[in-house]
Amino acid sequence: MKLSSIISSGMVLQRHQTITISGETKPSQAVQLTFLHRTYETTSDDDGNWAIMLGSFNHGGPYEMTISGDETIVIEDILIGDVWLLSGQSNMELPVRRTLDLFSDEMKAVHNPSIRQFSVPQTYQFHHPKQLVEGGMEKGNSTRCVKF
Repeated sequence: MKLSSIISSGMVLQRHQTITISGETKPSQAVQLTFLHRTYETTSDDDGNWAIMLGSFNHGGPYEMTISGDETIVIEDILIGDVWLLSGQSNMELPVRRTLDLFSDEMKAVHNPSIRQFSVPQTYQFHHPKQLVEGGMEKGNSTRCVKF
């Protein structure tokens, strides 16, 4: 079973929105997802793709999600809250470490495990949308923040 790396331990799901969890497995494979004491089921298509829509939830956590099919994956430390997407061009390339002379006190105080950061490496896909995103989820702290 494969999941996009954004669907991983430490992830944040947007509160008050319907959530879709998807992945890849063997064709025609039964897939079961358990989250917040509810179980959802589907079957993958002929290409092995599957998707399960969860309801919307209030903020909270941490929670655990279990996804079972041809194997079982347990995703831990899931929060439900607000998700912010940051993107851009050169205006987004200034790393925080270049502003430390102005914000050193603020940077020393950064430690909030409820803030999560998912960084996507720069890659190019010219032919079709990429379903399985690469990257990694990290908790907010001053060491990670200066690299942002």
